[in-house]
Amino acid sequence: MVIDVTAARGNKKIKTDSKKLNMLISVNGENKFIPQGISILKLLESLKINSKRVVIELNNKIIKQSDFEKVILQEKDKLEIVTFVGGG
Repeated sequence: MVIDVTAARGNKKIKTDSKKLNMLISVNGENKFIPQGISILKLLESLKINSKRVVIELNNKIIKQSDFEKVILQEKDKLEIVTFVGGG
């Protein structure tokens, strides 16, 4: 499956290799159109974010990493992605 996550301010059409409709969610305060039926894990992969180095808050609830593949995003979800950064 090819996933192209598009900001709502930009082109509202997303090209995917599925016939699923797109839906609007908020990711870190920015509206994005994503394919329906996508899991948190698939979204992270499409954004090239390492799922082992993030904390996810979905609609004000922390989601366990073990549930990233199970949790399917829904229209108007509010997703916050916090990435761990090393350094000193």
